[in-house]
Amino acid sequence: MEFLKELLILILDPEHTTKLTVALLGWFGSAASGTVVAVRKGANTLLWAVYAIFLGPVALIHAILKRRTPDGFESGKVTNVSVIPCPRCDESISSQAVVCPLCNRDIERPPAEGAAEPRVYPAEQ
Repeated sequence: MEFLKELLILILDPEHTTKLTVALLGWFGSAASGTVVAVRKGANTLLWAVYAIFLGPVALIHAILKRRTPDGFESGKVTNVSVIPCPRCDESISSQAVVCPLCNRDIERPPAEGAAEPRVYPAEQ
């Protein structure tokens, strides 16, 4: 009981309240940042949010050091997707992609063998 009284006094004391607020803002700020960084590297949002809330700055460092998963998908979630390098930015993208999700450029494909040449009609005058 004495412990709870001391904890309550510590929390309600204005000097400690400011320190506690700054600490909590820093903790949750690093948790949010870590989640955003990890999700941009292809991680699961919910799992990383929970992980980051509990570990705060540790999760932020882990997210920064985490490698990007190919095509933005976590390994094991997507099957039968071949990955090719983007001709412009050289990042791994799906072979089915029409636009690179990283550099937002159109992916030009060579015509398939045996495909007919596209017809070009002269403009009417």
